[in-house]
Amino acid sequence: MNDTQGHAAGDRLLTLFGEGFGRLVGASGAQAYRISGDEFALLMPGADEERVTALLASVLAGVRADFPPAAASMGVARRLGGESPGVWLSRADQAMYARKRLVRA
Repeated sequence: MNDTQGHAAGDRLLTLFGEGFGRLVGASGAQAYRISGDEFALLMPGADEERVTALLASVLAGVRADFPPAAASMGVARRLGGESPGVWLSRADQAMYARKRLVRA
């Protein structure tokens, strides 16, 4: 986004995603974090993958209402017992890249 439409557009896009995640947090009891740059983590205790995917799709739809070319890659991973946060986040990243490969195929 920054390269094609400028940093102001990239910043606006990040703001829209942050606001969308903020609405989810308020409505669902989830916790949202900006990890770095354009990467966010959303922790949703007790939610299954179908619910998480639907909620994330609603955030993307809301962002696209204001910013039609917006896109996002999302990965979902349930935390396994005894798993460190770093390993968990790594599995979520792997899920995101697997989803990207499926979409591009």
